[in-house]
Amino acid sequence: MVKTGLGIDIHPLKEGRPCVLGGVEIESEIGPDGHSDADVVLHSLIDALLGAAGLGDIGEWFPDSDKSYKNIDSKILLSRAYNAVRIGGYLVDHIDITIITEVPRISKYKSDMRLKISEIMNISFSQVNIKATTSEKLGFIGRKDGIASMAIVSLVKDDQKEDCIDSDINQLSAQTVAYMGDAVLELYVRKHLLSQGINRGDKLQAEAMKFVSANSQADIVRSIKDKFTEEELRIFKWGRNSSGGCVPKNAEVLDYRYSTGLEALIGYLYIKKNTERLEEIIEYILNK
Repeated sequence: MVKTGLGIDIHPLKEGRPCVLGGVEIESEIGPDGHSDADVVLHSLIDALLGAAGLGDIGEWFPDSDKSYKNIDSKILLSRAYNAVRIGGYLVDHIDITIITEVPRISKYKSDMRLKISEIMNISFSQVNIKATTSEKLGFIGRKDGIASMAIVSLVKDDQKEDCIDSDINQLSAQTVAYMGDAVLELYVRKHLLSQGINRGDKLQAEAMKFVSANSQADIVRSIKDKFTEEELRIFKWGRNSSGGCVPKNAEVLDYRYSTGLEALIGYLYIKKNTERLEEIIEYILNK
């Protein structure tokens, strides 16, 4: 089965900003502005990868509210995102990216971008295509105020992946496992809320926060922790903040550890493809 994802990213252009597109430095007096290095090409690709794998979106994995991502190299983010896709048992079949901009002119850099992306993802050059176009001077892109990129990714199942799951988990950081769990939990929560007829954006977000905020998850954990096995309690200790780190201002340290511990457990069960136990724990959560 082939799974397909679409990613779109837009950034304003600003004089004096470095111009990095597709992981390649572009000679230009103007560049994309943003929280990270604002590589609009890699951001659209990351979103397409996560979408195809059913793992949420780039904002959930690498939020601009997290100071650790300030000015981060987007090649690092792409590597982390694709690693999560690979752990989920999928390989890239093909990538097609369209860059929409008036400036800078990037025709001579397209091959370099294809090469850079193929190197990061360990795929062949021919599996990556880069196209570029303008907006015919229409809109904010035509005024040279911004740049956009769209990416389409097709994934195929890795038939050899089942034998590699345990070694793959050992190569992942606890933070990555928890991020995967966070994305998986949110998808289940939103599916549940939509099935209840809650589909307005603001209402949906407010109800979702009852399950996905650190404080809410901590309360849920306290009520269901006795349902975890000894092995699951060990995984639970993998939480993103188990050895210190940045705790959000609106969360207590213990609450955050409980929250990220739950996300690590869900991520672990997802990676291990233990769907029965994963959905059993999700059911516990949704019924609290």
